[in-house]
Amino acid sequence: MTTLFEDFSPNTYNEWKESAIKSLKGADFDKKLKTTNPEGIEIEPIYFSNPTKSTFGAERSELPWLITEFIQINDIKTANEAALSALNNGANAILFDAQFVDLNASDCALLLNNIQLEYAPVYFENLKIWDEIISYFNTHLKPSTQISTLSNIGLDPIGKLEKGAIFEPKEIEKIIANFVPEQPFSIFNIKGTHFKNAGANTIEEIAFTIAKGIEYLNLLKKEGIKQFPFHFTLATGSDYFMEIAKLRAFRLLFQGLLAQFGYSPQTIIIHSKSCEINKTVFDKENNMLRNTTEAMSAIIGGTDSICILPFDYLSETTSIGSRMSRNLQSILANESYFDKVDDMAKGSGYIESLTEEICNKTWALLLQIEALGGYIAAYNDGFITEKIKQSKNKLVSNVETRKTVLLGTNKFPNLHETINTAPNKVTNTGGISEHRLAESFEQIRIETEQRFLQTGKRKTFYLLPFGNLAIRKARINFAINFFGVAGFETVELEGFEDVQMAIAEMINLDKDYIVLCGDNESWNSCLQPIFEAVGVEKFILAGHPKILNPELKNLNIKHFIYEGCNILDVLKSF
Repeated sequence: MTTLFEDFSPNTYNEWKESAIKSLKGADFDKKLKTTNPEGIEIEPIYFSNPTKSTFGAERSELPWLITEFIQINDIKTANEAALSALNNGANAILFDAQFVDLNASDCALLLNNIQLEYAPVYFENLKIWDEIISYFNTHLKPSTQISTLSNIGLDPIGKLEKGAIFEPKEIEKIIANFVPEQPFSIFNIKGTHFKNAGANTIEEIAFTIAKGIEYLNLLKKEGIKQFPFHFTLATGSDYFMEIAKLRAFRLLFQGLLAQFGYSPQTIIIHSKSCEINKTVFDKENNMLRNTTEAMSAIIGGTDSICILPFDYLSETTSIGSRMSRNLQSILANESYFDKVDDMAKGSGYIESLTEEICNKTWALLLQIEALGGYIAAYNDGFITEKIKQSKNKLVSNVETRKTVLLGTNKFPNLHETINTAPNKVTNTGGISEHRLAESFEQIRIETEQRFLQTGKRKTFYLLPFGNLAIRKARINFAINFFGVAGFETVELEGFEDVQMAIAEMINLDKDYIVLCGDNESWNSCLQPIFEAVGVEKFILAGHPKILNPELKNLNIKHFIYEGCNILDVLKSF
């Protein structure tokens, strides 16, 4: 039996490229069709699968992944009830955050009451009294307990550096002394989430996390431990294909390192958690879309468990927010069949290429870190924090110029949404500072809403159309969204063809600001008289200053709005 495709010879990349060059009609192929991502990886316009090229596995420990519910412990009894409710409504693992409580052994017994750990693993983070918790687990978990081998105490003592504290190698010795190898749970969880949330790019995120893992390998080897369960937690971002390739590359690299350290082949456990750097307070429903693509990336990349933060966690986490986080994963498993295939990306030319590129660039960065003496030395030397700072500055610049879009925050805001209470911010006293890219935009809009509550007024921008209908309409729409980012009010005036009539209309307005939204040709006749009538402080031109003719540049116009300008700086100037 023959198939349809057997009647056609496959095209090669060179054949496709030749055809593309003809279609470009003289435009440069590389400049027009190739791009470079923030990690410095060149992205081709098309990829072909290569059956002779080895592929990278992304085998997780279990299929499907574990749907993990995030629970902040403020009250032990309430947290236990929330965990049981989540497990009865779609979750099959729990992540407890203990940063606001001093959790001890008796608390742990109440917290885990009625949770069947053989079926539902539990993870901890930010534990303070870890020795009592390890003792509790050693006492109450039997070596024969099944799936709870994924349960994790969540200790990352080297991670103290990233919080501005001091790391003492003896602490790991003390932790290991409390570890019973036969027990079906793990102690260490090497966290990389804060790298992503502080602004590190993908290469830096996994290189720093793996470098930290190497420090643990060295310390464990020193203690003579030959077999040890390795858990990692990574944050999943919005760059869909890069996030898929990231997890595949991470697993490949660390498994290779385990072999070099003499560890027998074993499956490493990767926990994925929603990244926070791209989440927003305004138009928070967009967080559901971000969560969806991030979950899909993590699943295809081969994660073992996924913890999705509720879409409304920055304002007030509701039952619907938690429910959506669970149901999203249930839909991907039960309706989209993501739970039926392991390593779905295998054989994809694009993802295989990205995986290889990430491996190569990560390895190069790891060599730099090792040359500095390893992760701890590189961190203390400032190498790690400086790298993250540089990447963060690029991210912030892209958001402020709207090259990177945070939908509903720096572009296309919901003009009818009002929030006047700022979200709680974590105060960083040292180490690596996590933040959200939307914070500066949210702050300026919240200030607008608070001013409105006090005075009953908003800053108003009157949009003055002039000239070509299509162009002025496009610039009016641009201005509405531009000023809406700060919660300012915009009023569209009627279009004018006569300059004097436009000026007369403006004189009758109790105006805050006038925004000239006209085509470039009309500027020659209308810009100067309107600018002089309005005044330098209240006049805004919707257009780029570079395209003004020399005579108009001499007017010293102060305010411009255009695609690519730093919108945050412009909005703060009013």
